[in-house]
Amino acid sequence: MEDLEFEKKSLLRDYLEYFGLILSLVFIFIAQIYSFLLFHSIAEMMSIIISGGIFIIGWNSRKYMKSSFFLVIGISFLYVAIIDLLHTLAYTDMNIFIGYD
Repeated sequence: MEDLEFEKKSLLRDYLEYFGLILSLVFIFIAQIYSFLLFHSIAEMMSIIISGGIFIIGWNSRKYMKSSFFLVIGISFLYVAIIDLLHTLAYTDMNIFIGYD
């Protein structure tokens, strides 16, 4: 009986994840149709969030590692996120850095 309830909750969770994925894809498609600048900004922000997450994981796991390889990779991704943010803000038609192409 307990296994049946667990399977129902697991199945419901799976359906909610699929629904969220489909809803996200529809939102991205509508954003692409509405404005390429909006779509590009959303895509770049996702890239910045992922790079920042890799940095946070690398930074917080530094005391558990014997080698500093993953720390170097994590710090590198922080710089990638910063450069990607500057790229997003300096993109054509964003009008944040006025006078610079």
